[in-house]
Amino acid sequence: MLEQILQIVQEAGDIARKYCGKINDSQVVFKGETDIVTIADQEIENLLKHKLAKLDKTIDFLGEEDDYGKPDDYERVFICDPLDGTTSYRHGFPTHAVSIGLRENGSTTLGVVHLPYLNETFYAIKGKGAFKDKKQIHVSATQKLVHSLCGTGLGCVRAAIKPDNVPVIANAFYKTQGVRISGSAACDLCFVAEGKYDAYWEFLLKPWDYEAGRLIAREAGATVTDFNGGEVDDNVGQIIASNGILHKQIQQLILDTIG
Repeated sequence: MLEQILQIVQEAGDIARKYCGKINDSQVVFKGETDIVTIADQEIENLLKHKLAKLDKTIDFLGEEDDYGKPDDYERVFICDPLDGTTSYRHGFPTHAVSIGLRENGSTTLGVVHLPYLNETFYAIKGKGAFKDKKQIHVSATQKLVHSLCGTGLGCVRAAIKPDNVPVIANAFYKTQGVRISGSAACDLCFVAEGKYDAYWEFLLKPWDYEAGRLIAREAGATVTDFNGGEVDDNVGQIIASNGILHKQIQQLILDTIG
């Protein structure tokens, strides 16, 4: 199944590349004040739904751009984000991704993340390691928080959720080597997996944002938890992914900041 899904995400990437930098206002719909969906999101989700159903009709489909219910409603389900980082994509920024995760009986067993602009593909099967374009990848070995490069996001700010990430980011600037915001959780989790980032955190993600990337990061040696060290809750969406060495330090930074 993995080889077929790798081909599917390449086809999805072709759609993303076709529209990148060419989308006009009539091809963008606002789902909220700042949250958007483009014609590329819609075409890619339709492609994924159609192609994945052909692989195995017993596996259900859950995507971002329609109402499919919750992951717990299904025994086996593809959890997909057709274009994670749509705002970045709309502005021609390279960090956007097609993400496909397979969850079976509550456990993620397969994850594929394709970055169309960079033409890079990350993937993992549970228990078999993580790979980028057929080369196995591993998390970093950074020991000190002050030497770390971290990723994060601002979805919670746009959703007006309190406490939000702004004070955490401000604190992290003083305690790390740097903080980056790519606009795509799927990309960020893969960056942790390959050691570009030493850690990543976010306050408010949806399952399609992290399903594939979480497995890829874990299979590369990452520790992935919620802010309290437990499993990521689909209904809350708080997440920390790190090289493991820095996990408690990042966790403490977040908890000390938000109280």
